[in-house]
Amino acid sequence: MMYLRQTALIVLLGWMFGFLFNQFSPSGISITGHNPVTNVKEEAAQANLPTISLDQAYSEFASGAVVFVDARPPDLFSEGRIEGAFNMPEHTVAAQLPEFRHIIPTAVPVVVYCDGQDCVSSLTVARELAEAGYRDVRVFYGGWNEWMGAGYPIEWD
Repeated sequence: MMYLRQTALIVLLGWMFGFLFNQFSPSGISITGHNPVTNVKEEAAQANLPTISLDQAYSEFASGAVVFVDARPPDLFSEGRIEGAFNMPEHTVAAQLPEFRHIIPTAVPVVVYCDGQDCVSSLTVARELAEAGYRDVRVFYGGWNEWMGAGYPIEWD
């Protein structure tokens, strides 16, 4: 009987810890039916950040009048990026801003992207660039995944 109680207690504790971890994990399974995945386009609209589509991003790229900023981590950036893009991961914006500002004037339009519609790093970087005085900051919500899928110009290290 003692082993049955111990087993039940272990199972109950395991279930409780699993449930709590699932609730607070960004990749947890939804029990309530709420989808915790963020949509970049919707989040950008709530933050008053203009977004652009794949076609608009390519048109801007072809014009050569904008600067693309890749908000992904350096290892992903080195594996492939939009041709000519700058790498500025969200946790390095403050450190990189002085050099970026020295190279890119605040009047130049900037398009920020990351992996795609579920990656919010582009929103963070775009918001910080706008707060730093960049007047035309947009978010390419389809990001690297759409660009790569379309076969548009890329480069890598």
